[in-house]
Amino acid sequence: MAGELSVDIVFHKSSRKKLLSVTKEELLEIRKWSPETLDRYKREGISVLDLAGFGENQHYFYLVEQEGKKTAYILDCPEKLIKEMRLYSRDKWL
Repeated sequence: MAGELSVDIVFHKSSRKKLLSVTKEELLEIRKWSPETLDRYKREGISVLDLAGFGENQHYFYLVEQEGKKTAYILDCPEKLIKEMRLYSRDKWL
């Protein structure tokens, strides 16, 4: 994470393609997933993209603004990633 979040999609356990790259400056907020927040984002016209897997990890919203457009990504975050995100983006947590 080191100030930037990168999400890759993995194909056949051997190849990967970068799906998303977000800098700290593009990040607006990070918060735990809830149906209320999902409804609020949709009412505000914010695109929501679900990148969460089927694991048991807590899901989080990662709201970013790139090229003037806001998008909320739903991420399935293991505890190690949560610690990194808190370290580098303390002021973005809600």
